[in-house]
Amino acid sequence: MSSIKFRQPTLNDGIGIRQLVSTFQPNELNSAYFYYLVCKHFFETSLLAEEQGNIIGFIFSYIPPQKPDALFVAHIMVSETRRREGIASSMMSHLLEQSHIIPKIEYLETALTSTNYAAVRLFHRVSQKYKTSVKERLFCSKEHLEPEAKEDKILVQIGPLTTKQKEKKVVIREFAESQ
Repeated sequence: MSSIKFRQPTLNDGIGIRQLVSTFQPNELNSAYFYYLVCKHFFETSLLAEEQGNIIGFIFSYIPPQKPDALFVAHIMVSETRRREGIASSMMSHLLEQSHIIPKIEYLETALTSTNYAAVRLFHRVSQKYKTSVKERLFCSKEHLEPEAKEDKILVQIGPLTTKQKEKKVVIREFAESQ
């Protein structure tokens, strides 16, 4: 995994992100313009994983206006050929440890179906890493989704991410950046 680089997306990444998303079924494929907007407006809270110039992973997340202490992960994906290598976990850790996000976030949230086993496992691993709890509740009933939706969306909330852990990470990040 040493050749994988994690970085914030730029405006030039929209088409590459769309190409990555297009390989996923049944993910909703949006227009290139949508991914351009994600890169323009949500770059600070999103993350790319790339290897040799190829996008192999992407997290689209944002801070909901009504919940300024939460980071909501809207999409997390890793190229099908690179799954089960720990890339999603590494991306999530890298995102949460960015110094501009740490002071603001107490909760990590996502909405997923209960049969998205990989995502369920990922979020439970993150909660174990940060030694915090996982809460689940209904987020969106399938009646509010497209007609072919078979399941409700469940809100998975991890937190609180403790202040002590966040302070420790800020000190470590500041020390690393000063070197």
